[in-house]
Amino acid sequence: MRFNLVRKPSFQLRISLLSSLFVSVALLGFGSISWWLIYQEKLNRIDDGIKNQLVREADRSHPPSHWQIYARILPTIFNTNTANLALLVQTPTGETVDLTPTWTAELSRQTVFASIHTTLPAAKLPPLNQRQTPSAQTSSPNRPQHQPIVMTSIGTWRVGTISSPHTRLAIAVNLQTIEPEMNGIRNA
Repeated sequence: MRFNLVRKPSFQLRISLLSSLFVSVALLGFGSISWWLIYQEKLNRIDDGIKNQLVREADRSHPPSHWQIYARILPTIFNTNTANLALLVQTPTGETVDLTPTWTAELSRQTVFASIHTTLPAAKLPPLNQRQTPSAQTSSPNRPQHQPIVMTSIGTWRVGTISSPHTRLAIAVNLQTIEPEMNGIRNA
């Protein structure tokens, strides 16, 4: 008489192992998708902040001293330190007005300003808003342009640019600003 020493695991053990495998996969999938969604939301927050600052600052003419003060205030706006922010301000002709020390040549090579297009006032049509003049239409800045991600030797940057008749402005935020928050989420 021969005995089979290797017995099949019981049905109950197989079901419990299979269900624990499914639960583990579901938890890993949920965690990964949640992390990715939170990361995308943080990127959108950075993009919105860049866009708001570009539109706000390029809308009117500023003296050169304004940009030095603005560069000092910018880290508080983005809730980060100065090492993670870069600012480039140029005249419409391309002459540099202000440049933060964190703005590198690599960022300059990969930053492209849109050309300024002026809109001509419509002929023989009254303006929709009586307070708006045709000269105000021609001085409005272009929409902010995003080069979504710029990789440099320092790190990965989110860059936005805008061109107006008054200035050409570029703001870059290093994505290391959100890494501590994302590490906390990843480790939780």
